[in-house]
Amino acid sequence: MPKKISVGDFKERVLNLLCGDEDYVIALDEVLNIVSSEVLDLDEIEEEIKAAEETITEIAEMLAGDDVIAALRWYLEDSANLDYADEYLNSYGSGYIDNILIGGMVIYWEGVIYKVIDACKEVLKDLEEEED
Repeated sequence: MPKKISVGDFKERVLNLLCGDEDYVIALDEVLNIVSSEVLDLDEIEEEIKAAEETITEIAEMLAGDDVIAALRWYLEDSANLDYADEYLNSYGSGYIDNILIGGMVIYWEGVIYKVIDACKEVLKDLEEEED
């Protein structure tokens, strides 16, 4: 019989690995697009993770949004965020400022999503080892 876990418990374990930063919470909710009260087989959670892996950029674009003013605020919150705009420029060249600002945010969210997916895989591995 496959091991089951509540999505809420699974998310808690993942966030403990990631130190629970709010952006990780947001990304995890998008990666595991499941109602948190559900109890699922580990295989079902693994399917959600695989689906998210195939749509990382789309999830990141959705999280970044298209509000340039919000993007400006995000860059003002932490000047280190400018590194993401710089990375966008290095990868895609010059362009309209709104593309650069939003593109930098997409790169940021892609990184967050990759970390969330890696943590999800680690928790799944630990749960499968507990089962044995």
